[in-house]
Amino acid sequence: MIDKIYEQERQHLNELMTEADLFAKHSIQHSGKIHPTLFMHGIHGKAMFAPDDMSNEQAKDAFAAMARLVCIAHGADATVFVSEAWTRFAKEGEKLDVTKLPSQCPDRQEVVAMMGQTRNTCQQRMLPMERSANGKFLGFGEARIVDADHLEGRFANFMPEQYPNAETRDIALEALAKLGVMVNKRENQRDERQEHGREMKRGM
Repeated sequence: MIDKIYEQERQHLNELMTEADLFAKHSIQHSGKIHPTLFMHGIHGKAMFAPDDMSNEQAKDAFAAMARLVCIAHGADATVFVSEAWTRFAKEGEKLDVTKLPSQCPDRQEVVAMMGQTRNTCQQRMLPMERSANGKFLGFGEARIVDADHLEGRFANFMPEQYPNAETRDIALEALAKLGVMVNKRENQRDERQEHGREMKRGM
């Protein structure tokens, strides 16, 4: 039974990755940039959550904290965070120097970073962005899948280690309502009876 739940969560993660990929490509082609966005799958289906501000470290920390609360409130079992980023890839036969930030290196690459997680697996996809000398977007390079046993950092591990129960979700929802936080629900396909059935399976 547990294996079936894990398989469903991996399927949810793959679906979110596909949506994040389409979102990134549409955004860059129509606005020239990608607004950092969290995609999630929860007890009522898919949803999106984006920050109002990411202009400084405090705003980034605030978004990360709020995203974790959103994942609790919606009982998320899979998430994908998508944003623009700088990265570096190791050359063939060489180890990557991780002592330097990618943004400070001349061989850095601009990418769309998609960081996906369930509680039992994770995926990273890097989609290289190609620009002209004056910064005009030209297109995407071939996507690279980065293997990882776990993800670390400010924009990772949004979900709590344990599945939140109904009472915990309600408390989180109430806190979000008081803060005026809005979450864009993508679909609403599950009712409380289905969720109750899933919680019963988890307890087996």
